[in-house]
Amino acid sequence: MQDKTEKVAQLNDKFRKSGNRFNLTYAIASQEDKHNIVKKVMDFDAFNEDNDPHKERDFGSFDHYEKRVF
Repeated sequence: MQDKTEKVAQLNDKFRKSGNRFNLTYAIASQEDKHNIVKKVMDFDAFNEDNDPHKERDFGSFDHYEKRVF
């Protein structure tokens, strides 16, 4: 049986990759290329100790046109 943290991580991965529903901040929703930002979120897998200390894969950040997206 997998532990709770691994189960949470798997559920977070499934949700993130599904593309079914996202809440976007105004700053993202107003972007012409919001589709590309959502695609980057769905494809994100650069989790490490700094951005995922609890190993639940529930937070990430990346650069998009020289701006940081969380």
